[in-house]
Amino acid sequence: MVSNPNGTLALTLSRKQLADPDALRKALADAGVRAKITTDGTMCNSIPAPGNMEAVFPSTKHQPDGTVVVINPAAMKPGSMVVIELVESDGGVVVFGLAWEDKLICSKPRR
Repeated sequence: MVSNPNGTLALTLSRKQLADPDALRKALADAGVRAKITTDGTMCNSIPAPGNMEAVFPSTKHQPDGTVVVINPAAMKPGSMVVIELVESDGGVVVFGLAWEDKLICSKPRR
């Protein structure tokens, strides 16, 4: 993770980055971003979602070593959190989004 001068964070989401979800969660927390990170196929969301994805995630760029996601912590609404998931059933696809922490629902898809 790289801190940018404008206060945003550039995070590379890849299998390597997600190999230690606790370390990633701590690094994000240290940067002021609350996060739920799952690597076992569990999907988490909230209904409704915070709805300001474009402001919190102003850009993404796909690269050979993963997807670089820019996170703007200042745009996060109070009570919201970043959700990052490694979805093995989709060939190791990494997905990200926003959820309300007090409305967070996590479930593992049935096989």
